[in-house]
Amino acid sequence: MPWGADALKTISRRTALIGAGAITAAYGAYRLVRPGQAERARADLTLPSGKRPNILLVLTDQERARHLIPSTISLPHHDRLMANSTVFRNASTVSNLCSMARGIVYSGLHPQNSGLWENTPLPYSGGFRKDIPTLGTMMQDAGYTTGYFGKWHLSHFGVDDAVGSDTIAATFGGFGFEHTDQDRERDGAQHGWKYDPLSAASAANFMAEQKGGDKPWFAAVNFVNPHDIMFFKTSEHQQKTRLNDFPDVIMPAPDDPLYAKDWGIDLPDTFGDATLEGKPPAHREMQKVMGLALGDIPLDRTDYWRDYNNYYFNCLADMDRSLGSVLDALEATGQDKDTIVIYLADHGEMAGVHGLREKGGNIYRENQNIPFFIRHPDVPGGREIQALASQLDVVPTLLSFAGIDGPTREEMYPLLAGQDLSPALTATGTAVTDGPRTGTLMQWTSLIHMSEKSVRNFAAVQAASGPFAKFGAMDLREFFGGFKNRGHMRGIADGRYKFARYFSPFEHHQPATLADLSARNDLELYDSLTDPAETTNLANDLQRHGDVILDLNSQMNALIAAEIGVDDGSYLPGPSSIWTA
Repeated sequence: MPWGADALKTISRRTALIGAGAITAAYGAYRLVRPGQAERARADLTLPSGKRPNILLVLTDQERARHLIPSTISLPHHDRLMANSTVFRNASTVSNLCSMARGIVYSGLHPQNSGLWENTPLPYSGGFRKDIPTLGTMMQDAGYTTGYFGKWHLSHFGVDDAVGSDTIAATFGGFGFEHTDQDRERDGAQHGWKYDPLSAASAANFMAEQKGGDKPWFAAVNFVNPHDIMFFKTSEHQQKTRLNDFPDVIMPAPDDPLYAKDWGIDLPDTFGDATLEGKPPAHREMQKVMGLALGDIPLDRTDYWRDYNNYYFNCLADMDRSLGSVLDALEATGQDKDTIVIYLADHGEMAGVHGLREKGGNIYRENQNIPFFIRHPDVPGGREIQALASQLDVVPTLLSFAGIDGPTREEMYPLLAGQDLSPALTATGTAVTDGPRTGTLMQWTSLIHMSEKSVRNFAAVQAASGPFAKFGAMDLREFFGGFKNRGHMRGIADGRYKFARYFSPFEHHQPATLADLSARNDLELYDSLTDPAETTNLANDLQRHGDVILDLNSQMNALIAAEIGVDDGSYLPGPSSIWTA
């Protein structure tokens, strides 16, 4: 049978209703702790006989879906991979911040259950739970040799912490990755330009070393770029208006001929904040937050914004070179016919569309729609499908490719929240309905990005010297005052409509009627069929669109129950009662 033959059959899946507190108990029955590793739940699997494919995962940072990048931007290795892949056009991030999104990819769980509900450099973020399986440990359980290369952002490392190779090896090893050659985090200013080629070279060496081995291998290659856009300096005004240099300094483009390229791309029609009229107030609050955290880029300075977009495109082109190095190495070692490649990003980039930049708590396509390609040696490539895909689906899909069938996955890893996408690779149609999903859940759980007040107070605490001074600088009324804003979000996309509700983190609730929705939420609804640019918020007309909203809200509540369990704010710091309406 060809590799992944079982994975290419439709497999029924039992949905588990879960709560964050049930995780350890659910895995406790079959925990096997291996010496020298963190105490994570392990599964004693009966492995399939015969040869199994190698698996190469490529995860990029802050990359929009390919169809949202101007076609004149040359990305030859993206195009090369897509020509041999099944491309999921309706792929979505779940949570638009690095740690949360990456935690989803590497656990198969939502932020409420992975522990990564906030970016890890922030001191109050909990970090990845130590009692749940990771993609690395699950692939080890499946009999794979594992390697990790590139950006991490799953632990409390600073953006450029040179913590040493021993610490990195121990940390990555605790997550189930036995091979790495790093000595630091790779997440700061110009780190994509500086480190992505090194990550590609390390991955190439790993693949060459594993050729002819008695076990299949799993390599996770994590490119930083185009994340370098976060620390791009457009002007001195931007530097002067920035609160501080957390988490790193801002810098102009590096002295590299590639970054001198001017693509001559005009700003899109949706550039600027005129299209924020009638939208949830959380969007303008995010506009303020990013201006304080990273420095102001005035919207009337279109020259700055052209530079910003041009730099973003060059970061993509730079990363494309590193992708090419990995694909070349795969072919040069003769393993391309033995290897499944899955490519995706953690989230997108707004780049001035709707007056916003970076990522954040919104459902706009530039932020939400990510590249998602699967190249399977047994499946003809060059095919684009509309089937919905979520980052949650990475773990069950890769386990399926590794020969771990549906019933075994459900028994050994009952809390996995995603779907096995492998049947979509061979479905005869290309419609949304030709995949296992009818909707994808989207959410925003960060606290630091809630309000301008929170960001200002956090900066004041950082500026203070010593623990007592920091305590004195903390103004809880200011920091927590911003939490009254409706800045947390739960949303759903079904392939045509996108619906989201924004609420205060103090008011976690599950609305079921239009009255409930209107009382405690700011609402957002787009029809991608009639308004692909997402300029008109249909939720402003409840009389006309109320039925659509109620239907989508009902689907979203069902997805929350199936994929998260109880969503009551208990994952946040402090007594759970303060987060529930």
